[in-house]
Amino acid sequence: MRRSSLATSDAREKLEIDWTTLADPEATLAVYMGKSAAEEVAVRLLDHGLSAGTPVALVENAILPGERIFHTRLDLLGLTSKTALGDGPAILLIGQALGCSRRKAEKRRSNMYAGFI
Repeated sequence: MRRSSLATSDAREKLEIDWTTLADPEATLAVYMGKSAAEEVAVRLLDHGLSAGTPVALVENAILPGERIFHTRLDLLGLTSKTALGDGPAILLIGQALGCSRRKAEKRRSNMYAGFI
């Protein structure tokens, strides 16, 4: 059975969250307004047993014309957040479901261009 969790972050305060529950490898976690807390989120989830290779998507300016999506791993979340994201708000999506989604998108892209190769 899959599960999803939603958390919000405020970088001005230490995140007091049930990290053990959120670090469930079968769950998908969404951290709303998570850009400034990305590094702490990654460290806490890793400390509570989530795999370093867990897929992560960072969505900046979601549903806006300037939406940008970056894919990474949990162990690189802090670095990716600092180097890839701009000034817009971002949501962090963390979990194995993100890896499935990315593989399907890549397969669709490769199938779309298969006739041109």
